[in-house]
Amino acid sequence: MGFLDAPRAAHRILPRPRQHRSAVASHACHEMMCLPGRTRPAPTRAWTLALGIACQTARSPSAKLVAYPGSQPDGRRADAPCRQPVHGCRRSSLCVSNADSIAFSTRQKHRSGTCIHPVPIRSCARRGAYQRMKLLVPNHLAPQHLERLRAIAGIELWLLEIDHRRPLLMKLSAATAKRVLPYTAYERVRGALEASRVSLSIDGTPLGPEVPGPEVLVATWAFDARLVARLLNALPDLRWIHSMVTGVDHFDLPTLAARGIQLTSPRSVHARRIAEFTLALVFADAKNVLEHAEATRRHRARFMASRELSELRLGIVGFGAIGRAVAALARSNGIQVDAYVRNMEHAAAMPGVRLTSDLMALLQAVDILVLALPSTPATRGLIGARQLAAMKPGATLINVGRGDTVAEKALVDALRKRHLRRAYVDVIEDPLTGRPTFAPPLKHPFYGLDNLVFTGYSSSESRNSAQELFDDFLDNLQRYRQGADLQNRIDLAAGY
Repeated sequence: MGFLDAPRAAHRILPRPRQHRSAVASHACHEMMCLPGRTRPAPTRAWTLALGIACQTARSPSAKLVAYPGSQPDGRRADAPCRQPVHGCRRSSLCVSNADSIAFSTRQKHRSGTCIHPVPIRSCARRGAYQRMKLLVPNHLAPQHLERLRAIAGIELWLLEIDHRRPLLMKLSAATAKRVLPYTAYERVRGALEASRVSLSIDGTPLGPEVPGPEVLVATWAFDARLVARLLNALPDLRWIHSMVTGVDHFDLPTLAARGIQLTSPRSVHARRIAEFTLALVFADAKNVLEHAEATRRHRARFMASRELSELRLGIVGFGAIGRAVAALARSNGIQVDAYVRNMEHAAAMPGVRLTSDLMALLQAVDILVLALPSTPATRGLIGARQLAAMKPGATLINVGRGDTVAEKALVDALRKRHLRRAYVDVIEDPLTGRPTFAPPLKHPFYGLDNLVFTGYSSSESRNSAQELFDDFLDNLQRYRQGADLQNRIDLAAGY
């Protein structure tokens, strides 16, 4: 059908009486474009515009139709997958099949006033009406990041407000018990004293049992297992969760897999920073920096021989993005590197790194052990009393992974007996929430050890880390809107 035939086709639809236009136009849309399995030649630009006017006029006689040549209004490709069913948008609906890249928008009156809602062109297989993607983010994100999200066309930003409430008497009781009770005794009653009531609201409206709409959720450090479970139950349209923290053990991974929800984290963003931090600890340990600092503080400065880097053998348990970055930096400085992998067949070889599946043999051979493990059922408590006893006398342990991968009591005993020279711990787990904590609770046994350094979750932090984390999310957001594969996806079966 050519350009001259298009007005005739439109004439067969438009001149009918107004009471019949809806049925005729809806039938025309359905017959020409929305029947699955029907093969039709791609309509021309003029025919598409004429049929679009007919369809839209039938649904909203007062609507004004405007055509925009070029790309989609939200930056997506013309063939991007449609996420809304036909007539899914309550404000505007238009199902048009077109090989050309044309975008339509309708101007209609709504309760909120006059607004424009663009409607992209879809093919028969991807029929549907355009609706702005709803993005749910916590309101404690940095103001400049929220402004950048608001500036993105085609996104409707919803703010999640998280309010933790605890009675004043309970706060005072918890503070007193922390200072009076021993650490082990306080941990038994901590759950009752520090229990808080969390209230959630979206844009000032309390979170209901079901909130349709948001398909993308940004999770931050404030999200624990209980909060995530409430949101999963309340968001039926959720399709993707991006965690701004690397650890994802507080997510119900089987539920995400069953519902087809993708989960991503910024694990590759932190790798270089954590590797640099780890190498700094290796250098400090080899060159007796802490011993010199302590001697200076006591006015007893003395000579101490240090170890050369080429003499050291570094063992890495957790050979993912972080472990491989640590190995690369260590090898560039002449350090011998061994890495533990569970499955040698699927392990990716790395020049200069000796891989082994025998954990006990690795522990017996290395001078410094670096742990870069996630928290999964397979890794929790992996390094216990037996593993620590197998390490060389005078060896050093550096844990830049999750704290629950090392048995805390066994580590304290090994340090008190001086079997281990020193331990550097970046993260410990909060027994109440099971989440990483920035500092051990008061009267924690770590505070009484002179050969343990707790670095307070600092290995992944820098002046630029917050901006890099947000840029990583924006890059994935663009991929999601374009229908491309997301980066740093979590294997929901493996847990990392």
